[in-house]
Amino acid sequence: MLLIQEIDLTWHKHERGGKYAQARQQFPQAYLLDELYKPADAVVHYLSFYQKGEAFLKAVPGMRRSFARIEDLNLTNLSIQPMPEGYSVSFFYDEHHSGMPYRRGHNQAFQDAGSPLYRKDCLNETAFVLRPGQYGRVIWNERRTDYDYQTWYYQLHIRNLFHISSEQEIKQDIFLAARPDFEYRQLAALY
Repeated sequence: MLLIQEIDLTWHKHERGGKYAQARQQFPQAYLLDELYKPADAVVHYLSFYQKGEAFLKAVPGMRRSFARIEDLNLTNLSIQPMPEGYSVSFFYDEHHSGMPYRRGHNQAFQDAGSPLYRKDCLNETAFVLRPGQYGRVIWNERRTDYDYQTWYYQLHIRNLFHISSEQEIKQDIFLAARPDFEYRQLAALY
């Protein structure tokens, strides 16, 4: 089973620098699960926050989604592929769902004619491979434009992924009780 915690933090331009940026340095990168989950191939626990001054307010209550198959997951900028020894987690720049800056770099699917990233100049690389009992974290940020007001806003995305082994118990503090075995970062300077 793959347990995923998606955490999103949104802020606006008046909270960009100074004490507000320092407050973001203290923003938690993992939270308690809202409930204990029944086994499935994948379970996603989603939390959304926005920054108001130095405070972080929950935008929506925690939501849970279960997936019967890993292949049914549709996570922005992440691709998860089952492997004999675990799950391969790749980070890629999804131009249809991502903000700025555009991420360029090694594209592991550049020569794969069957891939939607075929011959695209975008970042697409393996972040890590999770074996049973391992925990990984992917962190990236972006700048987006509000469609109604054309103003910029900013987001920090944290994805905690835990490959639950068959004998492992899922506890509400599973993401807090241990440090990640792997951490992949795509943090850009947001202007």
